[in-house]
Amino acid sequence: MAGYCTGVIVTWRGTPIGEVAEYHVAVGGSLPQSRGSTAAGNTPWSMDLGTVELSTFSTATTAAINVSEYGMKGLLAFTGSGIALTTKAICQTLDISAKVNDVYRFKSVFRIVKE
Repeated sequence: MAGYCTGVIVTWRGTPIGEVAEYHVAVGGSLPQSRGSTAAGNTPWSMDLGTVELSTFSTATTAAINVSEYGMKGLLAFTGSGIALTTKAICQTLDISAKVNDVYRFKSVFRIVKE
């Protein structure tokens, strides 16, 4: 399998994702907006703070991300090799490539959200 992101561990909703092949984090987009006028409901939020593109390899039995994760919100965390990123995100797109020797390539895009 791939080895050029050795030491990087990515977890989605608390479950480690397969072997990381490549990732790209782009931060930027809209500014946080306010929703509501009460103290409890006046939390800033945004649906467009950036994206995380992730490409991983995994077998079907060890895949942490699958079609049921599409549209789900959760914590996306990167650790290892000098990287530390934890953010709330929504699984925006998911592409699963055909298997070769029972290894699948997962490509996903996560939208970074703040609430």
